[in-house]
Amino acid sequence: TFDGLLTALGPSFLAPLLVRPHIIVYMLWIVWRTLQTLNAHCGYELPFSPFERIPVFANARHHDYHHSHNIGNYGSFFPLCDWLMGTDTAFRAYERRRLEANRGDRARAPDAKRA
Repeated sequence: TFDGLLTALGPSFLAPLLVRPHIIVYMLWIVWRTLQTLNAHCGYELPFSPFERIPVFANARHHDYHHSHNIGNYGSFFPLCDWLMGTDTAFRAYERRRLEANRGDRARAPDAKRA
């Protein structure tokens, strides 16, 4: 659809054309955006991915929530705007519940040293 093309191609192609960067900078930008897209849509939290380590970028879990719940997390690659506008509150509550459940599972698990 047109809106999909606009949102997918706009940041990757139109913005650099307006700024008119050097061709090498432009190619690096395309590689970076492609890696971001692959990371966000792969469905896995890759431990070696820079997008999982740098806090200003959305990780795969953030982007998966956007697709699975269809509310919030509109800044799929730059979640600061979601935080500023409050559109990530449902995701943050979801993450808190997930982390609490993980802590509870670990607390209930038998200690491997005692086994």
